[in-house]
Amino acid sequence: MTQAWLKRRKELQEVYIRCMGGFPPRCNLAVDVVRQVTTKQFEAQWLRFSSEESERVPGLFVKPRRVRGPLSVILALPGGHRTKDLMLFGHEQWPLPFEIESPHHRFPVEKLGNYEPLPLTFLLDHGFALMSIDARVFGARANDRPDNTADRGAFTAASWSQYHLLMRRAVLEGRSAAAMEVWDIIRAIDYLETRDDVDTSRIGCLGLSMGGNLSWMTAIIESRIRAVCTVSCLTTFEAALKYGRDGGWYAWIPGIARHTTRQELLSMMAPCPLLCWEGDEDFPAEARQPMVDEARAKYDLLGVPENFRSILFHGEHGACLRDPATLAEIGHWFARHLDG
Repeated sequence: MTQAWLKRRKELQEVYIRCMGGFPPRCNLAVDVVRQVTTKQFEAQWLRFSSEESERVPGLFVKPRRVRGPLSVILALPGGHRTKDLMLFGHEQWPLPFEIESPHHRFPVEKLGNYEPLPLTFLLDHGFALMSIDARVFGARANDRPDNTADRGAFTAASWSQYHLLMRRAVLEGRSAAAMEVWDIIRAIDYLETRDDVDTSRIGCLGLSMGGNLSWMTAIIESRIRAVCTVSCLTTFEAALKYGRDGGWYAWIPGIARHTTRQELLSMMAPCPLLCWEGDEDFPAEARQPMVDEARAKYDLLGVPENFRSILFHGEHGACLRDPATLAEIGHWFARHLDG
């Protein structure tokens, strides 16, 4: 039974890539460091690299100042309408004592209440380096749009408008938005391999919402990712349609339902360590539970049940990342599976 699943898993990887529309050939990364900042806690670099011809990806690399040697690195992927800068530096201190990219993307927490994640720079205390990129049409890849703190509705509408144009481009090119986003993440890992301060045998991936899905959607075909943590993203395709969730085009892969289910795709993560956080006031149980159950079954089948953990927290979408204890648990998870 184990061998049968491993055979099917390999076949599904090929089907998955084909349904997404495949990937372009690798081009020169052409890395350009545009700015550096040093604080008492960390060193940060803003950079650009090419994921494909004529597609420049804005990246942000942050490492702790007082840790030597090649570091484990966590690739942190933002949710929809969010940015790499706010994913890592958060909203706790504003304005920040240094300039960031795309500050107009900041969510108006003064008006809405601060439900945005705590700064992921907390994870620097575990000795990790952090890397994040802006997804297509967000952050430094966005077109001109209103300030989110002044008019959130207009900002969100402009984001969706640009996202729909991206999907039209994908259709014309015979691929999916999923393939575009996943390829950018794969190329971010290629970039990490060029750094002598990173141990590329110890790369983890952490994502919230859209970033959570893209974490596992990449890891099921990218073996350089050695551990994954997702937050507030697990729902079957059927439940997403029923409840109107996963509005981002990245989530929808043409023709994939002819071959498999979303829960089976997630289960392809096994045996790679996977930690999932889901809120009891977010996706309904009928959406998330089949995802969890099938993943757990595959980890059990491969004899590594300890590599899968699912935590149901109390609260809404991403609320667990407002709790320092969550970040501590995530740090311990990556330390155990990347450094253990």
